[in-house]
Amino acid sequence: MWEMTVQRFFYYTKGGEMDDIVIYKWMVNKLQLKGNSLIVYAIIYADTLEYGKCSKTLGELACYTNATKQGIIKNIKELLDKGIVEKEERYLEKVKFCAYRAKEF
Repeated sequence: MWEMTVQRFFYYTKGGEMDDIVIYKWMVNKLQLKGNSLIVYAIIYADTLEYGKCSKTLGELACYTNATKQGIIKNIKELLDKGIVEKEERYLEKVKFCAYRAKEF
C-alpha cells in the first residue's frame, strides 16, 4: 500500500501574507532533493499546479528560503541539470524574465 507523507512549511510573501508549501515524500525519495533545492522545487511545483508556471524572482525565492540569490541560482541550476524543471526566458524591453515549470512525475 502506498502512503503519502506530507510536510507543510510556511513562508511570507512580499505583501506580508503567510503562504505555505508542501514537501511530498516523493520529492525526497524519488527526486533525491534536500535542503534549499527541495524547498525551491516545492515552490516551483506548487506554482506550476496553481498557475501553470513559477514566475517568482530570485530575490523572492531567496527571501522564502533565507538564502542568497547566488545560492538560489545554484539550486535552480541543480534542478535544471536533473531535468525536473524547465526554464522559460522572455525579454521585455531588453529585460530578461525567467519562469520555471515543474515537469510531470
